[in-house]
Amino acid sequence: MLSLAVNAALAVYGAIFLAGAHAFTPSDPYTQALGFAVAGHDRAAVRAVDQEACVFAVDDAVVHLGAIDRSRLGFALMTAQTGWGPIRHVAVTLHGDTPVYERVEKGLDEEGPWDDEAVRMLKRIVKARSPELFHDRRVIETDITLKLPTSDIERVRQDWATVMRGCAARKPLPVTPTTPATPREADAPAMSAAPARPTSPASPAAPSRIEPHTAAALSAWTIPPL
Repeated sequence: MLSLAVNAALAVYGAIFLAGAHAFTPSDPYTQALGFAVAGHDRAAVRAVDQEACVFAVDDAVVHLGAIDRSRLGFALMTAQTGWGPIRHVAVTLHGDTPVYERVEKGLDEEGPWDDEAVRMLKRIVKARSPELFHDRRVIETDITLKLPTSDIERVRQDWATVMRGCAARKPLPVTPTTPATPREADAPAMSAAPARPTSPASPAAPSRIEPHTAAALSAWTIPPL
């Protein structure tokens, strides 16, 4: 009986685990690469916010792929010392002229399920002095370093290459082609004024050149010899 109960419990936990893993499995290779590149694990929830501008939500963060300066994208394998020993992680540095990363910092809970009376009183005092600590705050970054909970820097590099290669952000077209149109229209009157063809009265000059020759020819042929 005990073995049957253990087996049943294992089956239930296994089904729950597999269901959870299936729920977080990305539907395509690009989504899987994006989740790992930004979150550092394969269970990140990814959804499109603005696909034309390459803006995606990964877990609780929003990343603007179209705004990232690809030439300044950096990767480094870092080691942090903790009470449990050294822990390695991958640092990904993002830069842009406009926001590249957004996240929401959760405020303190006014009352937690494990708070005793002393903790509740302390929170009331803190809230009276700094109420903003209990409000969610949106943080927008144009430069940020992501610390990913993985040491597989080669996969991080490859996934970022896949993500940036697949991003087809539509950036605003340069306005320079359209602005010259107005100067040209302004110059057009000057060009039209340039037809100084009224000065083609030089055409009367043509007869003045021909007259001597024609006069000579006429004098040669019309005057009979005496």
